[in-house]
Amino acid sequence: MQKQYRDISLHNAWLETFKHDGQQMLEPQKVADRLQEQGLDPGSAPGAFHMRPLVYKMLLEQVEKCGIEVEFGKRVVDYFESSTDGGVELEDGTRLTADIVVAADGRAMWRVVFPVDMLEQNPKARDFFKLQNDEDPIVRTIFAPGSYALTLTRKDVIVWIINHDVTGSEAESWPNTIEADEVLREMNNTPGTPWSSDFQDLVRCTPPQTMINFAFILCQLGSSILL
Repeated sequence: MQKQYRDISLHNAWLETFKHDGQQMLEPQKVADRLQEQGLDPGSAPGAFHMRPLVYKMLLEQVEKCGIEVEFGKRVVDYFESSTDGGVELEDGTRLTADIVVAADGRAMWRVVFPVDMLEQNPKARDFFKLQNDEDPIVRTIFAPGSYALTLTRKDVIVWIINHDVTGSEAESWPNTIEADEVLREMNNTPGTPWSSDFQDLVRCTPPQTMINFAFILCQLGSSILL
């Protein structure tokens, strides 16, 4: 798994950091150089950058190799605890017991990935979110009041995510999509200065029915995790 971890790393990625109003905080720098400045090894965790789906795939394959059963689509609706046992109740009425139950919620994430060619419709966004040196992938991190965002530009796709407070349209479902107007409305309701036009243009370039609004709700039962 360590070899696979290294193989899927973005070895030539760059990193740039902004405030949400567009002010640059840190100029572009190779991720490997920045990690080494902090005494980290770019080839080992946590000193690497990855595409989240590839990491999930790697972990799932390892779990399956170890013979651990993984169940999906098991929605937890309640929990219980007594002097003898504890656990959770699923939507279908099944009760699962465990030594430890950990749950967390209250935030959500807009997540998008789409072909980088879609930025051609907005030359300003295309130029702002271009590859580093027209060749290398670059991660741009953005910090806002009570929120943060991240973009990743590759030769084939662009990814953007924004962490946000719950709005009522989020769900524990990957097909749960919303449209650009909701994201833009929330960006312009940010306390103080609204998000810069560069980041808003990126949202406007996003194809319809591709913006996932996913709720963060995780329940862990002993050695089992329900997502």
